Amino acid sequence: MEKNFDIFVCYDETTGKDFATAIHSALSSRRKYRVFVAHIYRELMEGDFREDNIDPIIENSKIFIFLNSYDSISRPEIIREIKKAFPDGDKTKHILWAFKEDKSDVKNSSKKFTDETKIDFSSINQIRFSTIDDLKRSVLRKCDNKQELETQEFTEIKPQPILLTTKPSRLTENPIFDPRKIYDEIRSHLKKFEYELALEKYDILTSMDSQNSGLLNEKAICLSSLGRYNESIDFFSLAISITPKTDFLWANLALVYRYAEQHNKAIDATDHAISLDPNEPMFLELKGSIYFDKKDFKKALEIFDKGIKKFKKNSHFLSSKASVFATQGKIEDARKMLVKITRSNPKNENAWYNLAVLYGHEKNFQDAVRCYQKTIKLDPKDIRAYNNLGTIYKDLGDIKNAIRRYEDAIKIEPFATKPYYNKGLALVILEQYDEAVSFFDKTIEVKKSYAHAYFEKSMCLLHLKKYGDALETVLSGLDFDSKSLKGLTNAGIIYLEMKNYDRAQEMFLNTLEPANYSPASYSNLFLSFYNSKQYEDALRVIDEGLEKNIDNISLLNDKSVLYIKLKKYDDVIKICNKIIEIDIAFHSAYYNKACAYSIKKDSEKAIKFLRKSILLEPHSKELAKKDEDFDSIKELNEFKELTK
Repeated sequence: MEKNFDIFVCYDETTGKDFATAIHSALSSRRKYRVFVAHIYRELMEGDFREDNIDPIIENSKIFIFLNSYDSISRPEIIREIKKAFPDGDKTKHILWAFKEDKSDVKNSSKKFTDETKIDFSSINQIRFSTIDDLKRSVLRKCDNKQELETQEFTEIKPQPILLTTKPSRLTENPIFDPRKIYDEIRSHLKKFEYELALEKYDILTSMDSQNSGLLNEKAICLSSLGRYNESIDFFSLAISITPKTDFLWANLALVYRYAEQHNKAIDATDHAISLDPNEPMFLELKGSIYFDKKDFKKALEIFDKGIKKFKKNSHFLSSKASVFATQGKIEDARKMLVKITRSNPKNENAWYNLAVLYGHEKNFQDAVRCYQKTIKLDPKDIRAYNNLGTIYKDLGDIKNAIRRYEDAIKIEPFATKPYYNKGLALVILEQYDEAVSFFDKTIEVKKSYAHAYFEKSMCLLHLKKYGDALETVLSGLDFDSKSLKGLTNAGIIYLEMKNYDRAQEMFLNTLEPANYSPASYSNLFLSFYNSKQYEDALRVIDEGLEKNIDNISLLNDKSVLYIKLKKYDDVIKICNKIIEIDIAFHSAYYNKACAYSIKKDSEKAIKFLRKSILLEPHSKELAKKDEDFDSIKELNEFKELTK
């Protein structure tokens, strides 16, 4: 029996069968997880199921769902399974504990559980539910990290962050305007992140005192905060032309060149800053970070090593070096270095941050949260930490806490795109599509070229059945990233919903990349031909996809659906048998097989395989009632009993 399952469901077979079946259906059908539920596999495998098959499944699964009441916490069989799954309190796996009632002595039971398993019961994600639908919704949200990690904006491990330098400006007296009053108004606007209003006041002051390099520096920083990097570069350059030997102006110019991804110019400006003050560690850190951004890791390491030797008391060069190791895949070396830094230099916030990122990627969420919280304590304005902490909470299914952390990041830096984007994704999980649209709009307002914000917004609009708006949105995103697989796929799906099959086919064709095989692309293209009744083209597409992977279940299932339409019923059965050999719990294979046997008027086998399909996906009942393929057996008592 297959041993590699994503999720293991433990439950009381007397009272928990229906709940376990619902969880299996929701997670395997909607999210494509491989889920183990014992009674389902007993029935599917009939006489081939053996209880001793379960231990390897427990050991390999990554998420454990316990459908039990609190009074089962201290049961020996539960503790045995937990200890098998989490040796020595292994922190790299998830536990979800779902319960319907609370009538037990939780304190004493949970103490025994914690003592024997080395896992603090209070740290486990606990789900209260009253109905099957409540349970399905909650568990789907808790387990959705696999899907979300592919799309969310998660700030990666980085060298020490370096910020633009501002210094108080000397103001020239003016007989008409009071420059001090205007300057105070600017400070007030900046505190409220009202950069546009601050910029208007800077325009007044710089028009009165055009040779004030301090004011020009501040104005350039304000422009940078608005993402207007080219204008910011112009004003930093103007300030430098007035006071060319001011080192921090060169460093600021380098930073904005870096933001604008003009790396060579950024390096030149940094070299100017270093020549003016070779003993300022920040300038050398900046130069190494620019090479890091360029992915010239060899040069970045050379510079960080130089900083380690020259500035022995500055641990930031060490944490930056660790970030290079991590990016190069030397994870163990990076972790050891970061742990050492946090012990010897516990106030190095970037070391804590990078260590948190490593723990997060390893799914060691408890330590990741601890390190992000330490980062925030050391630097309460580090929006990277808030953003990533939100993403960790989202991984754990704690969407409300995730949203709070994104909101914290937004308060600190209202012009950062990632927190808006991630909050939008979190709202999608909650199915709050209207509100999610508003946050994707905010992302686009801050950065008009943010293609993925358009793509996510288009799917929200599709859920809201605003097809025209959805299409306009996804096409706007493709204007910025015309080759995006996600964008082209979303456009194709929207065209399918609008029954514009020619345009859907055009979009899906563009997702077929020879160097990047995507079964979903072939499946989508197949669907566009199938729905437009172009069956020969549909078959050609499926066969092309299967040439690249003859065992792809999704494409095999598509082919079985097409063969039902083409009345090749024996071929349908052969294909479904092959699918079941690959994945015994693929419900569509049993459903399509039942259809074929029903049309062939083999009612016994049709009922047998329909029963298995319904066991795996209860919604098959409603499909079967309306499906003409079952007309030959709909009057049978077995069919009526099965679909009632």
